[in-house]
Amino acid sequence: MFTSALLADEVAPANREAAPQPALRLLNTKVFGKSADEPIVVLQKAAKGAIAPESVFLDIDDNGTYYASTVRYPLKLGLETVRKLLNKEYGKWEMEDFAKMPDMGLWRNEDDKFSIQLTEDGDNVVVIYISFMRVPADRLEKAFERVAEELSKESKE
Repeated sequence: MFTSALLADEVAPANREAAPQPALRLLNTKVFGKSADEPIVVLQKAAKGAIAPESVFLDIDDNGTYYASTVRYPLKLGLETVRKLLNKEYGKWEMEDFAKMPDMGLWRNEDDKFSIQLTEDGDNVVVIYISFMRVPADRLEKAFERVAEELSKESKE
């Protein structure tokens, strides 16, 4: 009598239930530009069982507003798993040159004005979010005025 056993990967897809895809608790990027004095919601809502980060650090600029964040996930997830999970939310913004890199990923969300960098640091899978520098119109105008003044001074010398 001959018997055999199939591994789960060998079972025809129609004969097995799909394993549930894990999900990540992602940063709520709506915090960018908010004052550190305001109450904020740091993480997006996620499905039951979503993998929470081990730590979240928020960066505050000189004006007291949030502009960046470092989010650390368990290393056991692996960089490629986190890349796939990030792509569920941000796939259309993944930078093509970085899509196949084994040690780094990069996304540039032009719509919401932030970038994401994905790496590992030996202890965690690290996801860094940073908002694009936004210069208020009045500051930009003053900067151009200063440049014009300097150019004017140089042309007189």
